[in-house]
Amino acid sequence: NSFCTLLVAMSRAWIALLVVCAMLALCTSAKECRPGPDRHVWKHEKGSFRKQPNGRDWQEVNNDGTLGSLFRQIHQEGTAVVIRNDEREVELLLRDDLCGIKNKGEQQFQQLYGGGWVRIVDCT
Repeated sequence: NSFCTLLVAMSRAWIALLVVCAMLALCTSAKECRPGPDRHVWKHEKGSFRKQPNGRDWQEVNNDGTLGSLFRQIHQEGTAVVIRNDEREVELLLRDDLCGIKNKGEQQFQQLYGGGWVRIVDCT
């Protein structure tokens, strides 16, 4: 009877030790997260525009993950970014509150979507 009690106590000690080791392994492999760069993702109800690693191209991505048009950044002032798709001859204005569209020959942007910049987190 005392042997069984000793065996149960040792088993519990080993389980506790394994749990502590697992927690230490998780804690040491956790990465420090920090805010990512500003104005790299602009989100609207049907998808988003995402700045590409080269720093000048923007990819349109639909909510289902399919890729849309590719745009090139042509201007940035403050929090506003203007991107252009030469094939479609269209420019988009991405602001804090809306996305405007301007087709070839038009002087003014017209609202296309409501939306805004998404804050991202970098945990690499």
